[in-house]
Amino acid sequence: MIKRYLTTIPREKALSEMLNRVAPITEEEYLPVYQCKGRILTKPVFARYSNPPFICAAMDGYATLSEKTSAADISNPLSMKKDIDVFSVNTGDPLPDNTDSVIPLEEVEDFDTSVIIRKPVYLWQNVRMVGEDIIEGDMLLPTNHSIRSFDIGMLLSAGITHTYVRRKPKLLIIPTGKELIDLYEKPEALKEQKGLIDFNSYTLLRLGEDRGFDVKKSKIVSDKDELTNIIKASIDSFDVIIINAGASAGKEDYTEAVIRELGILIFHGLSMMPGKPVMGGFIKEKPVFGIP
Repeated sequence: MIKRYLTTIPREKALSEMLNRVAPITEEEYLPVYQCKGRILTKPVFARYSNPPFICAAMDGYATLSEKTSAADISNPLSMKKDIDVFSVNTGDPLPDNTDSVIPLEEVEDFDTSVIIRKPVYLWQNVRMVGEDIIEGDMLLPTNHSIRSFDIGMLLSAGITHTYVRRKPKLLIIPTGKELIDLYEKPEALKEQKGLIDFNSYTLLRLGEDRGFDVKKSKIVSDKDELTNIIKASIDSFDVIIINAGASAGKEDYTEAVIRELGILIFHGLSMMPGKPVMGGFIKEKPVFGIP
């Protein structure tokens, strides 16, 4: 008879022992950047273009040569001719030739053929220079970086449309217990009040996705043989398996026996509450966990 989790270990030790046996995923995918939130880079990413790629207006207004405005003063308004002394620009427009600054629209009195200003602008005022945000050739993100939402915007602004990322690890959730019912498969069971609703496996599925896994859920397993067969049929297709329930000391808790028969058990019992009966092991070098 197996003595179950009589000796517990700290959660940190259990995690370390499992991680020491896990090999990193090496397969990579080449994906559009906008699909890469939460994905792990397999290569560093370098900027293809500078951003901005040209000298451009940082505000709506009128581009001009700053030295032409030096005489402007509150008591000495300066009139400037459109398309000769000043040129209408919007934010992001390339700066016209022979201009080096932008007078904000709200600081001019606008007439049909001219504008009046009451203070000068200085060299490169209200102007964005080439490469102000990103310089062509700069490393933007290193290998093994987890791509965030803001990173996606930065990569696109540097001309990066696709990048190499590790494929998502594949996780299989196996719910166990002959008392469980799946409302999507047997909605009528709720009216009959027979069995307990399986909600844990759907919660685990979403939690796995939150952590970056590609997650699938098996059908509900009702006995040891069925669990053994599902694991044998699935182990080559998944990187991690979580067996939900069957980790405690009841007569129908057979998760530990299955892991031992098909692989190796690393631990069974953690020094924490709740979660004391958690176990972990390996089958065909794939991590398999049993949780209560």
